[in-house]
Amino acid sequence: MIFEVAEFRVKEGMEESFIRGTEASKLLFRQVPGFKGLELHQEVDDPRNFMVIASWETADHRLDMRKTELYPQIRAQVEHCFSVPPTARHTHKLVGY
Repeated sequence: MIFEVAEFRVKEGMEESFIRGTEASKLLFRQVPGFKGLELHQEVDDPRNFMVIASWETADHRLDMRKTELYPQIRAQVEHCFSVPPTARHTHKLVGY
């Protein structure tokens, strides 16, 4: 399993819209092959910063998601909130407690 760690900076006043958009994408994500789960985190010190941690069966599943018809629908739920383009990286867990 791999994890996608994506960081988002949203426009001032768009925090709740971003949260609702992320929640609204749940049913869409569940249709994507290889998708395992998603967590949305909001920074305490700067509430305009968010982090999404999504889990995927493989890195290929994550990359293939962008080729599906679901991707534009998922992105449309939140992209109007972005103040800058999001960044993402892919990891795998080495140690857990």
